[in-house]
Amino acid sequence: MNTAKWLVPCLAILAISLIFQLGSFAYALYALAGLIALSRLMGHYSLESIEETRRLSRNRIHPGETAEVEVSVRNAKPFRVLWALAEDTAPEALRPEGDLLKVATLKPYGTLNLRYRLTGLKRGYHRVGPVILESGDLFGLVRRFKVGEQAQYLTVFPKVVEVSGYAIPALKPVGEVRLRRSLFEDPTRLVGVREYRHEDSMKRIHWKTTARTGSLYSKIYEPTTMIGANLVVDFHRDSYDAPGWEERLELAATVAASLGHYILSQSQQVGLLSNGRDAADRIRQEKAAEALSRSEARKLASQEGASDRMRPVELLPRKGDEQRMQLLEALARLELSSGLSVSEMLWQEHPGMAREAAVVVIAPRAPRGLLQVLGQIHRVGFVVALFVVQNFQAYAEAAGLLAPEHIPVFHVGEEWELHDITIHRI
Repeated sequence: MNTAKWLVPCLAILAISLIFQLGSFAYALYALAGLIALSRLMGHYSLESIEETRRLSRNRIHPGETAEVEVSVRNAKPFRVLWALAEDTAPEALRPEGDLLKVATLKPYGTLNLRYRLTGLKRGYHRVGPVILESGDLFGLVRRFKVGEQAQYLTVFPKVVEVSGYAIPALKPVGEVRLRRSLFEDPTRLVGVREYRHEDSMKRIHWKTTARTGSLYSKIYEPTTMIGANLVVDFHRDSYDAPGWEERLELAATVAASLGHYILSQSQQVGLLSNGRDAADRIRQEKAAEALSRSEARKLASQEGASDRMRPVELLPRKGDEQRMQLLEALARLELSSGLSVSEMLWQEHPGMAREAAVVVIAPRAPRGLLQVLGQIHRVGFVVALFVVQNFQAYAEAAGLLAPEHIPVFHVGEEWELHDITIHRI
């Protein structure tokens, strides 16, 4: 309450009362002044020494699962708070159900509790809280607003679809698709030569030895065990600028999660590389803040931090249940970014990727730049596969252009297609 706006009218009433000897007006003025002073005092201390604690029963859930939230607001002073309103903030994407808002009198050292349930409806890294507090005097002349200093984060994993089979015609076994331990030869690791066989390709001929001996000789490469895959997921903002981009984005995350889950279930390794942004990078440091109105308090509570991260999100290839959880969490936290395109990222990062694992690219588009990079890294020894999400035209063009390179291309238009992945014939 602004004291200045009351000062002039009060002085005017006092002057009139004294001039005209109106005692009742003077007493009324004294009562009003006392009421204002009492209201200000009560309002000022209403939110002082108010403590909050919160508990989230689970901080990671699968789609459809629930988590319980409990927020306790405690009056840590020996004076009663005549009324206090507490409202917790939770995203609609989690469908909060229960007591998110309560008004109560807080006794000395008394508490007010909010209890509600959240359901994982949408993949993501969701902020729960902070609580918005409101209190004031008994007469409503003074009100104070405060945003709490505690917030928690609930991770909702992407949906995982059971993958039962693959049919991928490829000259080389594709580890992440066939999901078998297969021996193939790495053309970057030459260990010797042998006499030419009729099934050998012209690329295999060792021309220097052939010229020196006058007979055809072929190269011998070091055999390498192919295990697992590096999942390369395109989360660049420009790749999702068409209508229906949200559905396409979630399907891309589901494809990556489902393939990764299946590969790991075969005791093979899985890694992740994405040009998206990790939502955890934008977590802001929470601190209590005063507000002038309830709308301002809501705005303060909903503010997010900023992130200028340009470095790709990377998860090194590993096996096991712990890697499964890290993969799901990384995919859950992925958000669109405006950093490197998927082709730029893949070209920049592929020299440090393990050649023993196939490179599986998951993208909603297949521009020429990406197809060229896939062909180039395939020619230096990587086994490559491309999954195009909800874009049959891009899939058809990519399949035609990558066919000479013997790079398998897949189209996933709906989740159910992951149950049995096959190549569509063009």
